[in-house]
Amino acid sequence: MSKTVDTLTMPAGQYWVGDLCYVLRDQWQEVCEILAGGVNGVHTLEDGTQFACFSTAWGDGIYEDGSCNDYAVDAGIIGCVLAGKVNHGGAWGHVHTFRRPFPVGRTGGVIRFGRIAIDTDPEDA
Repeated sequence: MSKTVDTLTMPAGQYWVGDLCYVLRDQWQEVCEILAGGVNGVHTLEDGTQFACFSTAWGDGIYEDGSCNDYAVDAGIIGCVLAGKVNHGGAWGHVHTFRRPFPVGRTGGVIRFGRIAIDTDPEDA
């Protein structure tokens, strides 16, 4: 059975950040079952793959981080998963390297993965 982890920290590594529907296609049904219990947080798939996921403020669209990287969203979520666990989603997300364990979370419409801040409610700024 898949589980949700209480921690809001991810281990160091190279992560793909974006809408997880683009890169967890083979596990998408399992992801949806997990997210039905609550989207925001750190989750683990049955195969041990850990991912963080947070809902956007306005659902689908294109959102930008502080470095002007765009993130396309079609499932109303932005998350991160170890890059080595997925087939990259091309232009739909970005790979970021985190040299230390990093905090993840959402405050208002801003989704954070360590130093990466993606504002999904730019009208609120």
